Amino acid sequence: MEIVIEYTLLQNFIIDFLIFKTTSLVLRAKCRFVFLASILGAVVALIIPIFNLSGVAEFFLKLFLAVILVSLTFSYSKLSSFLKIYLTFFFCTFLYGGICAFFVQSFGQLHALLFLVIVIVTYLIFKHLFRFINKRKEIENFCFEVKLENEGKKCACKGFLDTGNLLSDPLTNRPVSLISYKLFNKLFNVELSDILTNNLDAKNLKFAHYINLGTVSSSGKVLAFEIDKIVIGDKALEKPILALCLKNFKSYEMILNSSFA
Repeated sequence: MEIVIEYTLLQNFIIDFLIFKTTSLVLRAKCRFVFLASILGAVVALIIPIFNLSGVAEFFLKLFLAVILVSLTFSYSKLSSFLKIYLTFFFCTFLYGGICAFFVQSFGQLHALLFLVIVIVTYLIFKHLFRFINKRKEIENFCFEVKLENEGKKCACKGFLDTGNLLSDPLTNRPVSLISYKLFNKLFNVELSDILTNNLDAKNLKFAHYINLGTVSSSGKVLAFEIDKIVIGDKALEKPILALCLKNFKSYEMILNSSFA
């Protein structure tokens, strides 16, 4: 019997701990006293069946317990913030419960260890998923629609404002923004092989020259040049300096200089 109780406590503790951590991930909020709240939740979950309460009484008792656990684990300044945390906590609880119920219905009663493995793997999936979503949101917040103009040719792209891009042209001391080959080709229709072999017609590029581009992982020279104008929102810059970067820019085609911030 002691072994069963220990397994039950451990199982409830881990599940409660992961529910708190998942709630924190969803809300992007810090949680505190997670171990204490998880132990409290596990102990109460073990004790409740002893009192043989009715379904309604047990339901309201769990609602009250959730209020205590949420108040202990998360900080909030107003009722609306508490309700948001409270409802998210229940959403995560039902989410884990639904996943566990699915496996039980599909494969029958699971061994306690296998049950915990499923719950932990589920949490790790959610953790990486929410990190990916949050990272995409952060990138999108720094992305802008950019219009480029040069000798009557116009094209638009998505530009990423990189506050770490402090690159400047050593000849003019002007800020330099980086563009992808795809965008460069739209403006000048230059083959990639010509770029790699430095076989470029200087007449097609204004003020063409090479500048040093140093990163944490590598360094080298990139082709810098001038175009007539770029427009970012309601900002317009005449005769900006751009540099061609052959690296993959992911979901955008231009890395804007930090001076545009």
